[in-house]
Amino acid sequence: MPTRGRLSAIIISLVFGLRNFVANRRNRLLKWRLWSLDRAALGYILIVEAVGVGAVGVVLGTATAPRSAAWLQCAVLLAMSIGYAEASDRVERFRRFLCVDKSMPNYNSVLCFAGVLVLPTSLALLLVVGIYAHSYLRGRRHQTITSYRFLFTAAVILIMTTVCSFSFLAMGGGLAKVGPVDAVIVLAVLALHEALNLVLLTPAVYLAARPPSLHAVLPERRDVAYELATLLLSVLTAVVTVHAIWFAPISLVVLAVWHRASLVTQLQRVARIDSKTGLLNSGAWRELAERQLAQAGTGVVSLLLIDLDHFKKINDAYGHLAGDRALRAVADAMIAELRGYDAVGRYGGEEFIALLPRTSRPDAVAIAQRLRTVIAEVSVLEQRRVTASIGVSSTNGRKLVLNDLIEAADRAMYSAKADGRDKVAVG
Repeated sequence: MPTRGRLSAIIISLVFGLRNFVANRRNRLLKWRLWSLDRAALGYILIVEAVGVGAVGVVLGTATAPRSAAWLQCAVLLAMSIGYAEASDRVERFRRFLCVDKSMPNYNSVLCFAGVLVLPTSLALLLVVGIYAHSYLRGRRHQTITSYRFLFTAAVILIMTTVCSFSFLAMGGGLAKVGPVDAVIVLAVLALHEALNLVLLTPAVYLAARPPSLHAVLPERRDVAYELATLLLSVLTAVVTVHAIWFAPISLVVLAVWHRASLVTQLQRVARIDSKTGLLNSGAWRELAERQLAQAGTGVVSLLLIDLDHFKKINDAYGHLAGDRALRAVADAMIAELRGYDAVGRYGGEEFIALLPRTSRPDAVAIAQRLRTVIAEVSVLEQRRVTASIGVSSTNGRKLVLNDLIEAADRAMYSAKADGRDKVAVG
């Protein structure tokens, strides 16, 4: 009887322990930020994840046994991925700290895309699973991972790998003997990879963030250039893996140099860019404006100083996050309305500033009026609209220092506020 009692106690303890474990996991799952997304974003993310998992299941369920050489190539690529990830762990964590919630080149794509060109589809998918499983463990180790975002990204890569691998094989692609036709096929699959990346990721970002325009979620040219460069490096890795597999790790040296170069670029960007608006910060703006003003000489240059009206009331009524969204929307409006070579920056608080080379005073006033109208269409939580008072100053052929232009525009801006706000005034 005592034995039965102890056995019953053990069973009861196991049952309660299992129940607590399941409840714990369930509570953690329910706390995911994923469930706070609106229905459209949530539905899209779950559909993409289901398609990614389904692709793996279908391919692995119907695949024939790969050759031993393919298994060796897969093992080498996976070992390269894990080795490089561990060796560059500190640099990558610092890079992610600098660029949180920003678009960044994905260095996993180097070896994932190499797998598309080298391996049968089943092993290419297993390679992706292995690479992302290791990335997940690293993220958990450093507590720098958002689970639902990571799973969505992995699902996107699985879909891209499946489609690109099938396409590459269907077109007769191969790297055993690389000729002109093979090169064209590789470039076509590379273009398909980038197109799928854009098509699958953009809707998720747009639906989750709900920015004022689709343009705000599209990757910048610099990020596209980084991604294309890493994919071209993956082509080199694939060719070396096929023809001289033990030299394949040499490609990681090139990747390390590229990795560090991108980090330097991002450090420079962080030092110059205002994090809330994406515009130049005041120091970087002044540096660019001084240079443009010096280049203009006695040519005509105008300056706009834009101050959002009653912005403190927006922060007090709707919170600072709503205020930040309004600042970003105004910045996006300025980028859309002004020219690519105009020096545009956040001057401080709710003030923005723009230097317009080769722009006369009447043209600057017209631009300011158009910008004021566009800003007035920005709303906070669909309840309160944002307005701006804009001061305009111009050199009018005189050689002025930057501070003279700013002071004249500042006086004009205060004149616009005194005149009832949501106005343009000339200094």
